Amino acid sequence: MADALPRVLASVTDYAELLAALRKRAAQLGITRVEIDEIAGLSPGHSSKLLAAEPTKNLGLKSLALLLGALAVRIALIEDEPMLRRISSRIHHRSRGAGQPHRSRQARVNGAAQRGPV
Repeated sequence: MADALPRVLASVTDYAELLAALRKRAAQLGITRVEIDEIAGLSPGHSSKLLAAEPTKNLGLKSLALLLGALAVRIALIEDEPMLRRISSRIHHRSRGAGQPHRSRQARVNGAAQRGPV
C-alpha cells in the first residue's frame, strides 16, 4: 500500500505566519509551552518567548529544528505558481546548467589544492 500524502496543516509565506502556524499546532496538540520546552530540550520559558504574540526571541537554527520536532511537524517547500509567473521575466538563466550548484571560493581553493601545483 502506498504511503498517504502528509496532512498539510498550514501554508506560510513569512515569519509571522510561521509563528502563527506553530502556535496553532501547539493548540491542536493541547500542549503547554512548558511541555514544549521539555520535549524540545529548550531552556525553561524559551518557547514562550519564541511563540508569544509579540516574540522576545527569534527562531534560530537550533531552536527551529527543536520546536518543529516537539510539535511533530516539518517544513516542505511548495512552488508558488502565481509568484513564479510574476517573477519569471526577472529570472536570468545561467550557463552553468540547471541543478549545478555554485561552488564557493573555498571549494574552488580546496579543489585546486587537491590537484596540486600546475
